[in-house]
Amino acid sequence: MNKSFDTCITGYGVSCGAEVHLRPDCAIEISGGTLIFPQGQILHLPNDQPKQFRYYIKPEFIEDRIKKFMLEYLKIKKLDDHFMEFLLLAEDKHPNDHTDSLKQQHPEDIPEQNLMGNKIIVVIAFPKEEREIEGHATDQSQDIDTYWLLVSRNALAARFNIGSSTSKDHQGLFSKPLTRKEVDPVTIDEYLRKVLILPQLTVPRFGYKQLAMDLPAKGMRDDNLLNPFRQVTSFSDIFFEYKAIIDDYILQFRDALDILHKNFGAVLSHKGSFYLEKYRKILMLKLKVFYEEGEHLYYIQYIYDWLRDLTIAFNELIVKLDGFTGVCPCFNIESTKEQTGTLLMLGPVMGGRTIYSPSIFRNLAIPADSDRTIRELRCMHWRLLMMIRTFDLPFLHLEKALASFGSELGIEEKLDSTNYWEFVNDMAQNDANDEFNYLPVKFTPTNGSTVKLGKTAIPYYYPLDSNSIYSVHQFWDYETTVLRKTDTHLSYNAYMGDPSKPATDTVNDSYTNRIEVILPLAFNLEPYAAFRPEGFIGKHLTKKDNGVNSFFLRSFPLLEYLIRYNICIDIIAIPLPGGKKSRFLNTLQGLEHRPVMEQGKTLVLFFVDSVNEQIELAECKKDKTPEIADGTVVADFVLPYRFTCCPSNLVIYRPIDIIPVL
Repeated sequence: MNKSFDTCITGYGVSCGAEVHLRPDCAIEISGGTLIFPQGQILHLPNDQPKQFRYYIKPEFIEDRIKKFMLEYLKIKKLDDHFMEFLLLAEDKHPNDHTDSLKQQHPEDIPEQNLMGNKIIVVIAFPKEEREIEGHATDQSQDIDTYWLLVSRNALAARFNIGSSTSKDHQGLFSKPLTRKEVDPVTIDEYLRKVLILPQLTVPRFGYKQLAMDLPAKGMRDDNLLNPFRQVTSFSDIFFEYKAIIDDYILQFRDALDILHKNFGAVLSHKGSFYLEKYRKILMLKLKVFYEEGEHLYYIQYIYDWLRDLTIAFNELIVKLDGFTGVCPCFNIESTKEQTGTLLMLGPVMGGRTIYSPSIFRNLAIPADSDRTIRELRCMHWRLLMMIRTFDLPFLHLEKALASFGSELGIEEKLDSTNYWEFVNDMAQNDANDEFNYLPVKFTPTNGSTVKLGKTAIPYYYPLDSNSIYSVHQFWDYETTVLRKTDTHLSYNAYMGDPSKPATDTVNDSYTNRIEVILPLAFNLEPYAAFRPEGFIGKHLTKKDNGVNSFFLRSFPLLEYLIRYNICIDIIAIPLPGGKKSRFLNTLQGLEHRPVMEQGKTLVLFFVDSVNEQIELAECKKDKTPEIADGTVVADFVLPYRFTCCPSNLVIYRPIDIIPVL
């Protein structure tokens, strides 16, 4: 046995096996396995010689050092004669006057306490002594003396300050039900497995925060919901629905991050609580800057998508955290000068049951704490933080949130893809009164929400940089990061650089030079189930009066692009004229905002069809009310079918194949 085994490498507890069950003859059986004690001792239990206990030592005959150790461990002064906080088990070959049977011997032999009900098996290890304790044979093959005990679940819960509830105890060997204060096993499990207290987050669906409510005072009830699009006539209707969702949900997400960092901060990062708190503040500051600036308010849909991404990343992280204690294993070791023994918990006596979730009060030598798993966890967590830090869009400049927090932008963040697109836009403009947005539209191949986030295309609103430690492409997918293939991620923000320029030049700072990443539609689409349609929001849409209600984007040949790459997607544009007259949008069944869409569907572009629609935004610090110019594309939605197959009486516009010369 290796007495100096490093518990910080594997943790301590049950390494394998050592399952506790109740045999048909009412004996407690502990199967073969390997245990690692907090101070590094290892105990092997042979598979062909399981531990079996049918007797316990009467309390008055428990050896002093065992009794003293357990009283100190449970933080009690003496054993309760009625409930018996712990019992020392004796092996089968040592029945005598100092032991008693765990099994009922005759009908009248019903003890006051239910010996097996709600009991946890624990094992204590003491340094080897050259003598045998009465009623218990020490293992001479080991350098430690081990003792096996039944400990009350309530006593352990009290020792860890876990709350209690009232329930009936129908478990155990005896037919007599006993009613006493019992601690809810779920409460215990949540305390011992901190991952259970992390919330499972879900982003509200667009339309069902305010628009769908028939009578707001009645709240979210089935009989109070109507089609949300029956009231949508202006961008204001869309904007304030998104705002209501975002304002409430971002607080929930911030609080969830707080719970995550308080319980698992030591596992997820070495940077400390102050650094992690900084990102919760950046999250809120980015939204605050967006509202206060009052510019490009049509980007609010991207903020909704951003929160949806963060939620997916958060939920994926929770799944990976199962099995982690939240701190380095060696931090859990408690020792004093007087304490010479160590204790492991093996879990409850299960009877004949099989369970599929972790047992309460069962120490595990955590296999999850392998180097690779911890690195994957930290990569996923860093991705989450960088999704918060880097979220931005061309012309929006949300990096102001970092500056207001006192963070200095590195050279990488000043030369990311957002800066590149702004450079491209400046080069394309030749008239101050012309279209301000000359950025391309792209349909980037991707996968839907049924796959892990890291297997999808990186969204438009995460600026990428070839060598930045903050660029999310470095951490988007752990396997890709490990294989150093981060330049293979698909994204709107892939562009062809100029090799003749230095890496610090905006024009040559693309994260990839792979042609299959820069022009993915020219390569195999079979691995991808959908597209990310990006670049529409904020563009100017011009209606063409040619008798068939058509439109074009002055700065991008939309229909030509679809034909060139052989994409089977319908695109229609629906005006938002304002006013109180319904546009009957509720006749478009299945209309939904989706960040990705499959071929054979319809992309629906909403555009302002009134003179400079105003958004009455209280948070805005501008001197005048923010305005959205006539013809601006302000939102995109998806219909789950081709619109050409199911025409509607709505006034809609279709793209034309040639952009007119104006």
